[in-house]
Amino acid sequence: MGLRRNIVANYVGAGWNALMNVAFVSAYIHHLGPAGYGLIGVFTLLLGLMALLDLGMAPTVSRELARLGALEPKGAAARMLLRGAELVATVLGIVVAIVIVVASPWLASHWLDTRGLRQDDVTFALRVMGLLVGLRILENVYRSALIGLQRQVVLNAILAVSGTLRNGGAFVVVAWIAPDVRAFFLWQLATGAATVVAFGVAVYLGLSENVRPQRFSFAPLRATWRFAAGTMVVASLSIVLGNLDKILLTRLLPLDAFGYYALAVVVAQAPLGLITPVAQAFYPRFIQLHASHDERLAVLYHTASQGVSVLIGTATAFLVLLGRPVLQLWLHDPVTVDRVVGLVAVLATGSMLNGIMTLPYFLQLAAGWTRLTIRVNLVAVCLVVPALALLVPVYGGMAAAWIWLCLNAGYVLVAVPLMHRRLLRGELGHWYLNDVLPPVLAATVVGAGWRWMSLPVPAGVGGWAMLTFEGCVMLAAASIASPAVRQRLGQWRTRGTP
Repeated sequence: MGLRRNIVANYVGAGWNALMNVAFVSAYIHHLGPAGYGLIGVFTLLLGLMALLDLGMAPTVSRELARLGALEPKGAAARMLLRGAELVATVLGIVVAIVIVVASPWLASHWLDTRGLRQDDVTFALRVMGLLVGLRILENVYRSALIGLQRQVVLNAILAVSGTLRNGGAFVVVAWIAPDVRAFFLWQLATGAATVVAFGVAVYLGLSENVRPQRFSFAPLRATWRFAAGTMVVASLSIVLGNLDKILLTRLLPLDAFGYYALAVVVAQAPLGLITPVAQAFYPRFIQLHASHDERLAVLYHTASQGVSVLIGTATAFLVLLGRPVLQLWLHDPVTVDRVVGLVAVLATGSMLNGIMTLPYFLQLAAGWTRLTIRVNLVAVCLVVPALALLVPVYGGMAAAWIWLCLNAGYVLVAVPLMHRRLLRGELGHWYLNDVLPPVLAATVVGAGWRWMSLPVPAGVGGWAMLTFEGCVMLAAASIASPAVRQRLGQWRTRGTP
C-alpha cells in the first residue's frame, strides 16, 4: 500500500477521533461535573501507565512485521510472532485487570480525593477501568500489527467507528439515560471489548494467506528480545516522565481540580494527534530504507520532519496565542476557561517540542538503537522527579506544566544532536535550520500578529469561521516557510496546470 494512501488514511482516522475526543468534553463536564471529568482523567492516566507493562511488544510486533513483510509476506514467521505476542498480552491484561480491580477500594478511599462523588461510584468506575486497561494491552498489539502490515486504512476505519461509538454513545448515555460515572464507564467497557474483537479479526484476515505454523512457538519473540527489552525500558522511562505530574496531582488535588488539569492536558496534547499519522506511515519506510542502507532515508527523514513541524508548529502557535477565544467558544464557561487557559499555553509548548522529537525517535527505533533514549531518559528522571516532588506541592499544576516544557526542551537540545552523531551524520544543522525553525517561527509570527490586532471574535459559527481563517493563514505561512513542503505544493500546482 502506498505511503500517500497510508498518510491520508491516518489523517482521516486521527482527525475524526480527535474530533470525537473533544466534541463531547463540555457535555461530560456539564452532566458529570468537574469531579466526574476528573475521574475520566484518572482513566486516561491509567491508559498511559499501561505501556509500563507492554514489555516492548507493540513496537516489536510493528517493526518485525514490517521487516518480515518484504521477506515472506503473510507467512508462518509473521503468524508465529503475532501468536506469541498475543498470548503474552492476554496474560498481562488479565493480571493487570485483577490488580486494579482488587486495589480499587483502597485507591478510592486512600489515594483519590473523591469530594463531589460517592465513594462507591468511584470504586465501581476504577474496577471497570481495570478491565478496560487489560483489554487495551491486547488491543495495542493488534494495532501495532496492522501498522507493521501497512494495513492502515483498515486500522483507521476501525478506530473511527470505535471512537464514534465510544464518545457519541457515551454522550447519549450520560445525557439521556443515566448521568453518572457508572453508566459512562460501563459503556466504555462494552465498546472497548467490541474494538478488541474487531482489531483481532482484521489482523488475522491480513495473515490468512499462505502457510500456517504447525505449532505454537515463542521463538520469534525470543529472537527479538533485545529490541523488545530496549523499547520496554524506553517506554517505561517515558511514561514515568510523562505521567508523574498527573500521578502527584491525583494525590494532591481534589478530583474537580484535577479535572481542570486533565482538561488542559487534553487540549494541549491535541496537536500531537497531527503527528501520529505521519509517524505511523513513515515508520515502516524508515525500517526498510535503513535495513537496505538506502541513501533516500535522509531525504525522507527531512521531508517528514518538515511536515511535522508545519503541522504541530501551526497548531501550537494557534493554541498559545489564540487559545482563550477557542476555549470560550468551545466550553461556554468563563470559570473553566480561566482555570485552564494558562496551563494550556505552557503544556502545549512542551507538547510541541515532544512532537518534534517523534521522527528522530522513530528513526532510532528503525535502526534498532534504543540505548541513547534510555540514557537520556535516565538522566531526565533524576532531574524531573525531584523537581516535581519539590515544586508541585507548592505551585500545583502550573509547576508541573513548566517542568514538562523544560523536559522536552532538553530532549530537542540534547538528544537530537546525540542521535545525529550516529544516525544521519552531518544532517543536524539541516534539521534545526530547515526542518524545525522556519515553519514554527512563521506560524508564531503570523499568530502574534492576529493577537496584536485584538480583533473581536463573534459568538457561534461566525467565531469558529473567523478562527478557522486565522488558523489557515498561519498554516499557509508555515508551509511557505518550509522548503520541502513548499516544493511539494509547487509540484502539485504544476501537475494541476493545464
